[in-house]
Amino acid sequence: MLAKRLDLYKWDEQVENWIARVNCLAAGCPDFGIPEIDDEARRAMVQEICLGAVCKRDLKDRSVWKTVKSWLHPAQLEMVDKQAPERILLPSGYNAKVRYEPGQPPILFAPIQKLYGLNEVPKVGFGQIPVIVEALAPNQRPQQKTTDMRSFWENSYPLIKKELKGRYPKHEWR
Repeated sequence: MLAKRLDLYKWDEQVENWIARVNCLAAGCPDFGIPEIDDEARRAMVQEICLGAVCKRDLKDRSVWKTVKSWLHPAQLEMVDKQAPERILLPSGYNAKVRYEPGQPPILFAPIQKLYGLNEVPKVGFGQIPVIVEALAPNQRPQQKTTDMRSFWENSYPLIKKELKGRYPKHEWR
């Protein structure tokens, strides 16, 4: 990636995650006018960040967020925060993280016990983008990914429960 080759220290994983959220919303909800941040846009951002720098040291403390977020206007920034959230509140009260990866549907991951009560796959992007749910074992390792919670609870969960209940007897198993 161009920003890493230029040692833009503040262009980090958090910036990449935000760009993935923007691009998810741009692809999944094209009618709302969120522009995709593609390679050309990234180059333009890096050029703006580097403007006036004469050496590597000049780049060390350059603000990346100001430039990256200026790609969108305030209403679009608010749309990204609300429609491509970093976390989704589950019926159990657990605030589950959502991972956005380029070209992939968003993935919500949570321990199986925190998924109790979740009967439908959550959707982001004005309810247009279904989220993949990744059920984690108590050791935080993935057990199953699903886009159909009803099928998960009826078919997969009994098998997973049978397998994990013996290893994790102190955990709640409904």
